[in-house]
Amino acid sequence: MKFRPLSIYLLGLSIFIVAVSYGYFTYYQPNEEEAKYNNDYAASLQDVGADYSKAVDRVHSAYKLVTQAQQQWADIVATRTPPDNVAEGGIDLQVNGWQLPGDARSFRNSIQIAVNKQIQAGGIKLPNGGPTVPGFGETQDEVLKNLNYPAPYAFPVEIVEIPGVTVQGTYDQIMANYKAWGTMPHYVAMPDGLQLSGTSPLLTGTYNVIILGYLKAKSLYPPQPDTALGGK
Repeated sequence: MKFRPLSIYLLGLSIFIVAVSYGYFTYYQPNEEEAKYNNDYAASLQDVGADYSKAVDRVHSAYKLVTQAQQQWADIVATRTPPDNVAEGGIDLQVNGWQLPGDARSFRNSIQIAVNKQIQAGGIKLPNGGPTVPGFGETQDEVLKNLNYPAPYAFPVEIVEIPGVTVQGTYDQIMANYKAWGTMPHYVAMPDGLQLSGTSPLLTGTYNVIILGYLKAKSLYPPQPDTALGGK
């Protein structure tokens, strides 16, 4: 029996399809899937590597921010904190509980002198006189409480609020006086709410000031009974 050319062509085509199918499903498809898996795995490793690199960058950035913060704080400590002894106008919180109230009086007087000097910046006049700095109390407990320690802060800080500061002068003098609080030695002073009135060139300015004094104290003397200074 002779095969017609068409039959031979179809038979050959069938054999070719079977052979190609066998090769595809036996070798090519598994290899392609494995290659795809390997490519996906490699991509995932690249993602992990990229994430690790980003994490390292974040750590370095965090260290940089910490270092900057430490340097900024060191600058504040060097120029914007009171001395840690009475003789230089500061206060030592490590003295005993009976001495602390007396030292606090001297400290308050030193703050008053600093405020009196600072408030004259710019060559202004004080029509109502200068502000008065309040005292810190007559017992160790009162002094520490007025230094905001141990609550609400975890470190002693002196906070002096001066409302209604009134100054007179030209616009430039008043602005110089207002801005000068930002450079007050040993303290962080923040003026707020400046209001001007009057007729130029003589104007009146009123504003409020908050003065912060971060106190250097590695430790405190153990609390003593609340005996007032000079009491029996």
